Order: sequence, then C-alpha cells, then structure tokens
Amino acid sequence: MKIAMLTHQYSIGGGEVVAFQLAEVMTKEGVELYYISGNPPMGEEEKGINVIRINQKEPHRFLHKYLVKFPGLYRNFGRNFFNKELDSILSEINPDIINVHGVAATHWDVSCIEFCLRHAPVVWTLHDMSSFTGRCGHAFDCNMYINGCTESCPDLHIPLLLPPRESKLAYQEKRSLIQSNNALSAIVPSKWLYDRAVEGSWRNKNVEIIPNGIPLDKYKQMDMPTSRGYFEISKNDTVIMAAASNLNYKHKGNDILCSALSMVNEPITLITAGHGSIDVKSDKVKVINLGFLDSIEMIHAFSAADLFVFPSLAETQGMVFVESIACGTPAIVFPVAALLEGMRPGVTGWLCDEISAESLANTINVAISDLKSGNTTFKCREVAEREYDINVQAKRYVSFFEKEVARCENLYS
Repeated sequence: MKIAMLTHQYSIGGGEVVAFQLAEVMTKEGVELYYISGNPPMGEEEKGINVIRINQKEPHRFLHKYLVKFPGLYRNFGRNFFNKELDSILSEINPDIINVHGVAATHWDVSCIEFCLRHAPVVWTLHDMSSFTGRCGHAFDCNMYINGCTESCPDLHIPLLLPPRESKLAYQEKRSLIQSNNALSAIVPSKWLYDRAVEGSWRNKNVEIIPNGIPLDKYKQMDMPTSRGYFEISKNDTVIMAAASNLNYKHKGNDILCSALSMVNEPITLITAGHGSIDVKSDKVKVINLGFLDSIEMIHAFSAADLFVFPSLAETQGMVFVESIACGTPAIVFPVAALLEGMRPGVTGWLCDEISAESLANTINVAISDLKSGNTTFKCREVAEREYDINVQAKRYVSFFEKEVARCENLYS
C-alpha cells in the first residue's frame, strides 16, 4: 500500500509533530509513504522518510502572503494556483490512499481535499474542530457548528484564519465537501472530538477514534538532578512546569495560571516551554522562561519538574499532557474537553474542580502537599505505555487505511 501524507508546517503545533512522528514509524515498518509538507523538520532524510517539499518557491510565498488577506480573491484565483503543484505531485506518486493532517499553513485551504479525492480515498486526521466549523479550531460553548455557522460567529479569543463574514460560506463549503464524497473518512484522537464531529458535518460518515501516540522509547523519565542541572535549577526547589506552542494564546489558560500562582502557599520555581512568556507578580514564584525547546530539551524539562500544570481551556487530546505522563511527571488540568479522558485523579495527576484561578491555586497547593508527604501512587508511565504508544497508533492507522482502500475500490477502478 502506497500512502501520501499531507501536512502543513512542522513547527506550527502538535498535530504536525504527530504527523511526522507517525510517518517516521510507518517508514521504519516498511510502509511506502510520501510526506508532503510546506516545511518539514530538518534531518528527515536521515530517517529515511520520502519528503516532498511543496509551495516553497518565492512566487508562491509572496502570492500567499498577499492573497490570504483577501479570502474572496484567494477562493477565486489562489486555489487553483496553489493546488496545481499538489495535483501534479499526486499524479506522479499515484497513492493508494491520502492521509491529510493539515492544510492551513501550506498555501492550501479545504479545496485541496477535492484535488486529493481525484487521485485516491482520503482519510482526514482531525486535530481540532476546524473541518466542521466555519473558521475556528475550538468552538468552546458555541454550538452553531451543529446546524450551520453564520456571519455572527462570536469572537472566541483564539487564532482565526478568516473574518466573521467568511464563516458561513466556509462552513457550507466544508459541510458539502464532507457529505458529498463517499471516499472521504476521518480519524480523531479522542471520544470528545468524535462526539462533536458526528453531531456536526461528519454525521453519518466513517469516523474512527485512534488516540495520538508518542515514541515512548524517547519520551521517558530522566534523572531529576541531571535534568535540573541541565537548566541550572536547584535540586531543592519545588518545580512546576507549563508548556504550550504559544504561551500567550488566550485559550491555553496561562493568564489564569498567572493569577493562580500568586495564591500558592509555598515558594516555587516555574519553568515554561514554548513561544512567548509568563510573568507572575509574586515574590514566592521564580519564573524561568526557557523559550521554544526541542524534544530532548522538553524531556529534560518534564523530568526536572515535580508536576506539570496544563490550564488549557480547549484540547482535543493534549499532547504535552501525554508527553508529561510518559516522562513520569503527574499533571494538573481543568475539567475540559478531551483532557477528561486522559486525566485520572490519583493516577495521572490532579483534576481541578472548576475553571478558575482559585480552583487552580487550591489544586496546586494540594499537589505540592501530596508530593511532599510522599503519599502518592501515580502510575503515569503505565498509562502512557498502555494507551499512547505511537507504534500501536501506526498499526491502527495502517489497518484503517487498508479497510478504506477496500471500501472505495469500486470508486477508483
């Protein structure tokens, strides 16, 4: 079976990292896979992955930078221009199936799915809600996506690619695409995202739940004194870690974390990982903003921390939570979205009672007390090994691909 995997830029977020790690595992297992990306990570050739860079020429970059500001112009002119190269690549590869992980930052939009469907069945891996909303990746309490997003789309304080006036048209286009193509199916990483997808545009479609995994041979607990020495952190400090691709995104909840940390009972050291920074106005809190870390540095950071605080307000799985427990570091989360599927109080960490700075502060205080008393029986690593092994994820993906190829055989004969 020949697989084409389509992603946007590797550095954008967790979904792109998942896609590349999945491609790496499948390639090692002998799967013929082509990784098509706008900006793949460095060193991919050493891992034996067939990487195809796309839309990297200067005219493409310049036109995208201009056209993306004008959605109507992009829709009428830019689509065919940017999809032409993709169409040519897929004709040359002639894949049996195409796995789409993201399109937003590769100079494509949802129209690229239609081009992909001309060549082979498509399995769309949903890393957020954007395939079935008008313009947002997380709808929070808004349920307009069930029956139809409109121009009155609320301001959700998250990164949005389209202005409100484009929301209705974008929603209708995506819904029509999903419902009218029998060769299009989806994979989601959590039951939470599955429930929202099938009550929206993915209703009566083939949607499979396969949790995202990580390479557990890499993400594992390291010696705490060594890891603390790596960042020049005192071995006697109580260390809390926070991380996000961008710490300043409002939906990551770090403004709540800042307020909560001003209410902690004991002195702590907060280490952060990701673009942006956190500033806590409290004499009890020492903040070390580490910036963007590579995977090895992240493992050291998890291993240096006593606990990981993840105050995100919207997650379809929460990969940094998975990475944390794989490194043996228990976590604190809010009772939101798919985080409730991975959080087992007393097993993988602590669950806040509600979404508030007061509840988070109280939970941090309880966690510190629990850790100092030694009265904990966490099984973080055991849960990660049982539920988040990327090798298991890869096997389940291949099995689903094979079923989809067989199901759609008559459509492409």
